[in-house]
Amino acid sequence: MAGIIKKRHHAHKSGFHRKGVNEAGYICPRFNLESRRLAWLKTIRSASSRAAATAMLTSNTWRSKYQDVAGPDRAFISTYQMEIADLDPALSGLRIVQLTDIHHGPWLPIEFVDAIMERVNAMKPDIVALTGDYVVNSPRYIYPVVESIGRLTPSIGTVAVLGNHDWWEGGPELADALEGAGVILLDNTRKTLTLDRQIVDFTHEGLCLAGVGDPWADRVDFDAALAEVPDSLPRILLSHNPDAAEDRRLIEAGYRIDLMLSGHTHGGQVCFPKNGMPVLPKVRKQKYGRGLIFGPQCPVYVSRGIGTAGVPLRLGADPEIAAFDLVATGKPPWFIRADETGNSLAQNDAGTADPGLQTPSHH
Repeated sequence: MAGIIKKRHHAHKSGFHRKGVNEAGYICPRFNLESRRLAWLKTIRSASSRAAATAMLTSNTWRSKYQDVAGPDRAFISTYQMEIADLDPALSGLRIVQLTDIHHGPWLPIEFVDAIMERVNAMKPDIVALTGDYVVNSPRYIYPVVESIGRLTPSIGTVAVLGNHDWWEGGPELADALEGAGVILLDNTRKTLTLDRQIVDFTHEGLCLAGVGDPWADRVDFDAALAEVPDSLPRILLSHNPDAAEDRRLIEAGYRIDLMLSGHTHGGQVCFPKNGMPVLPKVRKQKYGRGLIFGPQCPVYVSRGIGTAGVPLRLGADPEIAAFDLVATGKPPWFIRADETGNSLAQNDAGTADPGLQTPSHH
């Protein structure tokens, strides 16, 4: 996928209207911030963050210290075996690696991002699933991060959805850049992985790969993503924000989803030392803080992601790259923790659940 990324212009439109409220009832947190009256606050804050990061990361001493606590070597590699009902044996053993919340910006230099891509490639993925928030702070980070993403080498392909920060910094430009790098965008649409492991628009056999837009900054259209998919066809849904699992429209429609892959929460990013509870502002996000959670309609895996937003610090929520090895079975979805490796001092032993990881049970 590597190569020159050319600007293209398509009609990628946000789903927000009338004072920043979308059809799901979400109020865009940046709507007022982007108003004429307060836009200068973002400009000052972004410039201040870039200046502070430049001052710190240009010092070899501080750069080394920062890498010790926030560098790519801190990322856990979590590996799960996932049994999926109705999965054709031809797709058994398929490896999907999820990468989310890269947040390339002042505090995550591009060489850190490149190192993460190398780690993903070393995991030998068949499909890389990108679940949004590739940039933070400024649109200037779009093309460098997309060029790095273009170095991914999955055997089949890379699929993606956008996150709220992507829209805030330039959703249409980022979407075009990702498509130009060969990434398949799944926002409010779907593709199908065939039995001979090709990604096509539609077929009645294989694995459905679907996605929805971000509920804070885009449309969320479950019908566009999942309607008319045969009930017997397994499907994986990408949604940057795990709150989508609680959307009444999804619950009322009753769509089959074998696994939803999400990010957004950073696993709390900063967690209380005593109980490991994430510092998250909403009740739903407490439920979907990190790891595997069973929602009302489907299992949801919330990855802690790579980068940071706001405060450039992680505490009790180390970065994560998650891998899912699919296995054909006649049972409901079932996860087995296969391994977890990383260089963090806070690393759990293999087989130990992350904080917030709930033990699945058959239904």
